[in-house]
Amino acid sequence: MTRIARKIATFVRRTETLPLLVITAACLFCKEFYPLSHFPMYSSFASRTHYVYLADGNGRPLPTFPTAGMNTPALKKVYDHALREERTRIKSLGNTDAAGGASEVAAERVLRTVQGSPAARTAGTTPQVLRMYRVDIELVTHRFEKRTTLLAEVR
Repeated sequence: MTRIARKIATFVRRTETLPLLVITAACLFCKEFYPLSHFPMYSSFASRTHYVYLADGNGRPLPTFPTAGMNTPALKKVYDHALREERTRIKSLGNTDAAGGASEVAAERVLRTVQGSPAARTAGTTPQVLRMYRVDIELVTHRFEKRTTLLAEVR
């Protein structure tokens, strides 16, 4: 066994593969198996994005996990899914004029779900008035512009 280990060590020294072996061992330790990666890989970035957050009746941001039982990225995914569903429902009705109100309806549906979530009931942290805001971030002429919009409010 030691003879095999010496041959491997000699091979590593001669071919200078030590950095490759170290990186491979680190990736295996981190459970990094390309192309099934845990790390985000992007070839390009969009010039705009958005996120949503919860606030109380005074507009003060609330901690998402104790309030909704999910983290902020999950809240955004839930909202985006509800928004797609609402837009599809409006489109199926043939009412293209009402498409602008889809975001408010979707946000209100998400807020009702948050109010009834087990996390909100057990923690008792949901305020009487719960609001959802959307923050749009856009890259315009090498500057980021940020716009905050109140989507919905439930009591």
